[in-house]
Amino acid sequence: IFCQHVGRNELILGNAFATQNKLQPPNKEIPPEEFDKRVAEGFQVSPLWHQGFIQDDGRSNYVKTVNTARWQYSTRPIYGWSNVGAKQKSTAGWLATFPVFEPHWQVCMAGGLSTGWIEWDGQRFEFQNAPSYSEKNWGGAFPRKWFWVIILPCP
Repeated sequence: IFCQHVGRNELILGNAFATQNKLQPPNKEIPPEEFDKRVAEGFQVSPLWHQGFIQDDGRSNYVKTVNTARWQYSTRPIYGWSNVGAKQKSTAGWLATFPVFEPHWQVCMAGGLSTGWIEWDGQRFEFQNAPSYSEKNWGGAFPRKWFWVIILPCP
């Protein structure tokens, strides 16, 4: 797992659940091509770039799921969780500090345009300037592997 601060207000997160050929996992964001060569299963996420691959490990046999999900896309943020150009506000305010509200969440980008692709169980969906949204979720009440996507219809 890596957490990389870029400047005062930007965060880059990543994790390699499994690496290719027992290579060392990345400890910071790396170029997309290098990520594909080094990481067998994992992700790297920044405000502008999302990339990863996860697969079902068979532990969730009680729910229908897909076997694999892979994605690479860039995002151009347009709106945050405040006025454009203003300091961003906490989504839940001071209530977010209480464990009773886990999992915690923070809207990072209320609106943007994303370009790239998502493969859902081997079927590739390509998109260009698709409306997008991102949030950060954290806490102790999460499953080991988790991926959540909302795809909005095009106007």
